[in-house]
Amino acid sequence: MAVIPYCSTANVSALNQGRSYDATSQPTKAEVSTFITHVSAEMNSRMDAAGITVPIATSPVTNQNTYLRSICAHGAAAMAERAATMQGDRQESDHVSTLEDWYEERMKGIEENKAIPVSGSNVAMNSYQRETPDQQYEQDDEPYQVQEDNW
Repeated sequence: MAVIPYCSTANVSALNQGRSYDATSQPTKAEVSTFITHVSAEMNSRMDAAGITVPIATSPVTNQNTYLRSICAHGAAAMAERAATMQGDRQESDHVSTLEDWYEERMKGIEENKAIPVSGSNVAMNSYQRETPDQQYEQDDEPYQVQEDNW
């Protein structure tokens, strides 16, 4: 089954400032496209394991697929930067770790909530869209309360 990419090389390039990808860049545009395919496949696998029907349509543009585009771009940008440093183009910086951490945090949020947020990149628990409406958190749901004895 072909994997539908959730982002483009332009999205990856936007996160890796000062980089453009073409046939002679390190990594090449084709390699970055492969990274995007790998990240999209991993996202599908993780969402499927969380009970979310995949793949998620990329058209028409919605808050959910825009959010997935951002997650995919962060994952693929981390792979592209790591590849560039392995090829001696520049030293690895905190940028790679930041991209990887951002990607992992968002994917874990989707997995734990078994849903894709319906808005924003810094989302609250009650903004995750469930497969069925009765599973969606309501704005007036009681927030998690920290118990003194949990500390």
